[in-house]
Amino acid sequence: MEYLTREDDTVDLICYRIYGHHENGIADKVIRANIKILTARYEKTPGFRGKLPAGLSLTLPDRPKASKIKKIRRLF
Repeated sequence: MEYLTREDDTVDLICYRIYGHHENGIADKVIRANIKILTARYEKTPGFRGKLPAGLSLTLPDRPKASKIKKIRRLF
């Protein structure tokens, strides 16, 4: 899935907006999928604080599958 950044987006904010959370390592997966773009942005921008410029095209991984809830059996 492609995502076009908005002014001052961050990876965490994008994960929350698209996936509804930024848990389970989803932010790491987004960073890994876009490492070249994010590294180039970091190197070009002195004082880079994680905010991305508008119009940057990022590749987002598929939504993680919902984890199955394990049923707990009580013995007593």
